This record gives sequence, structure tokens and C-alpha cells, in this order.
Amino acid sequence: MHMLVLIVVVVVVVVVVVVVVIVVVVVVVVVVVVVVVEVLVVVVVVVVVVVVVVVVVVVVVVVVVVTVVVVEVVIVLVVGGVVVAVVVVVVVIVVVLVAATGVVAVVVILAAAVIRAIVVVVVPILTENNIFNYYHSLSIYRATTSSPPKGFPISVKF
Repeated sequence: MHMLVLIVVVVVVVVVVVVVVIVVVVVVVVVVVVVVVEVLVVVVVVVVVVVVVVVVVVVVVVVVVVTVVVVEVVIVLVVGGVVVAVVVVVVVIVVVLVAATGVVAVVVILAAAVIRAIVVVVVPILTENNIFNYYHSLSIYRATTSSPPKGFPISVKF
């Protein structure tokens, strides 16, 4: 009888250990997949932003060079003054660079919005019933009350 109890205890312990190991492995795999998906999304968006910025910069450089040459030729031919040509060229370069910087800023802002939308909308859908929903419910609760609910960690930041 004593040996039978010992065998049952060993079997129960082995089953519990196997179940715990399986749960830990599943949790680790899910976390790794979520992190990899987030990293890949960010990498793709960063690559797209870099390509767009490079294309914009190349176009701006070409436009600036062509504009400078045309403006200088026109001013030298029409007005005949080199100083006036230089001043006009500097103004044109500043205007074109400001416009190009605005284009780059818009691209960066749009990329940031896309990343935010992916992280806030797509990733929680792919990983529903996990920590994303926990933080989302916490943010909703914080938006409607001044104190956090019992059991929620106070150190969570948004």
C-alpha cells in the first residue's frame, strides 16, 4: 500500500511538471512570435521611410541643381549682375529645401502613424486575450476614474 501511494505521488508530480513545462514553452513561443512580428513591422516601415526619404532627397537635389542653373543663366542674361543671381539662387535653394523638409516630415509623421496603428490595432487582434487587452482595459479604466483598480500595477505608464 505504501509503495502504491509513492507511485501515485510520483506520477502526479511528473504530470504537473510536464504540464508546467508545456505551458511555459507555449507562453515563451507566443511572446517571441509577438515580438518578432512587431520588430518585422517596424523594420519594414523604417525601410520604406528610408527609401522614400532617399528618393525625396535625390529629387530635391536634382530640382535644386536644375533650378540654380536655370535661374543663374536667366539672371545673368537678363539682368547682367552676378550678385543678384547669387541672392536669387540662395533664396530658391532655401525655399526648395524648406519644401523638401516638409515632405520628409510628412512622410515621417505618416510612418509613425502607421506604426502606431499596427501596434495598437493589428498586434492586439493577432494576440487577443493577452497582456495587450490587460493594458487596454487599464487605459480605459484610467480614462474614466482617478484611481487605478485593485490588483492593477501602479507603475504601468502610457
